[in-house]
Amino acid sequence: MNPNSRKLAILITLWVSRALVCGIFLLWGAFFIEHTSEWFVTPFPHLPPLKVCLFQALHLLLLLGLLASLRWSRVGLIWVTVAACAFFLPIAGVRALAFVGITILPVLLLTGCDWLKRADKPRMRTI
Repeated sequence: MNPNSRKLAILITLWVSRALVCGIFLLWGAFFIEHTSEWFVTPFPHLPPLKVCLFQALHLLLLLGLLASLRWSRVGLIWVTVAACAFFLPIAGVRALAFVGITILPVLLLTGCDWLKRADKPRMRTI
């Protein structure tokens, strides 16, 4: 493959994966806002059970990890993987692995593109 076409393919994949991360952020963010309204705003001043507060915190960590992955892909990948597993596995039942996979895949693509970009950079030789 031509070096310029390889760089172009990496660049296109990078931007597509960034767009997918933003889409996943908006999808799970909409659920976060809906559940926050349902559990915290509507029944105010009564607080939801501690379990609900914990899962909302995990959901927020998942969203923050998606945003962090746009800048620091490797840290974001670890963050999103841990948060997605901790959030989805206990509550999503049969669909948990699908939700985890859908959430992690764009961040994984982002990390792969960053790794390929770093591999293409020329290295300085020390003598």
